[in-house]
Amino acid sequence: MKFKNLYLLLIFVVLTSCSSYYYPNLLMTNLNETDLKDINELQIPPAQTIKKGDQFFISIYPNKGEQLIISPNVSSAINEADAANISYYINENGYIDLPLLGSIYVDGMFIEKFKDTLTKLYSQFIVDPFVLLSWTNKKVYVFSQGNGNGTTIHFSNSYITLLDAITNSGGIGNASSDKIIIARPMNSGQNFAFYQVNLKDKNNLYLGHIYLKDGDMVYIMPKQRILNQAISEVSPYLSFLNTILIIVQFFLL
Repeated sequence: MKFKNLYLLLIFVVLTSCSSYYYPNLLMTNLNETDLKDINELQIPPAQTIKKGDQFFISIYPNKGEQLIISPNVSSAINEADAANISYYINENGYIDLPLLGSIYVDGMFIEKFKDTLTKLYSQFIVDPFVLLSWTNKKVYVFSQGNGNGTTIHFSNSYITLLDAITNSGGIGNASSDKIIIARPMNSGQNFAFYQVNLKDKNNLYLGHIYLKDGDMVYIMPKQRILNQAISEVSPYLSFLNTILIIVQFFLL
């Protein structure tokens, strides 16, 4: 009888202690209401500026890009143009080195300003140049605690929506749609701003169209299944404990 009581006591202690390390790999567990900022701040599309280390695909077409419109085989023309694309990067001094133009200082420039600048400069060499630009290094990170996966989502514009990021990462899965945390780097990544999104309520579905920008991190929190998780965590230990008690009882009988 005393071994039975000891066994039950040990089970209780182990299960109780599980609450202290429930989901030990879960990120953003120490956030509180005072850490969260107004989600409406993310409802405005961000206009990101070019910074050192950025990379671009750049294509220039003459005659305002008529080749893309009147080519006898449009898809072939576009594919050939894509194959000819070269990734150009902004060096540590804020300059980009381009054919015919040489080095141009672009650090801190908005993408539309950059496009206008290239159009004007290339007009010296190309008749009515049509400029196509796309970032190659923009990305956000999605951590789904439902499947335990982390996914890097690349995009070529100034932003990507939250719904696009979640969809491209494989969806919410077994995680919780009512507690999605967005961490946005501030001050060159030294600090972060935190936002919480609840997509469980149908009236909040518009929040799926909030805008993410380069470097944002999305954490989809797990559903709170403490008992199931605790049992899963301690099952191997209970099995081992049961074996030890059986052996002890055998020698004491």
